[in-house]
Amino acid sequence: MIPSIKQVIADGSVEKLRMLRSKHFYSFENSLRYLKKSEREFIQNNLK
Repeated sequence: MIPSIKQVIADGSVEKLRMLRSKHFYSFENSLRYLKKSEREFIQNNLK
């Protein structure tokens, strides 16, 4: 899950991030702690 989140962030695709979060909510939320601070901020800023 973490590599796919990192790839979507690198691509800058907010739609794919939303899709990952909706399909794999539990895994997505638990993977956030393993991301870099800048990656977590990208998710926070774009998924509100």
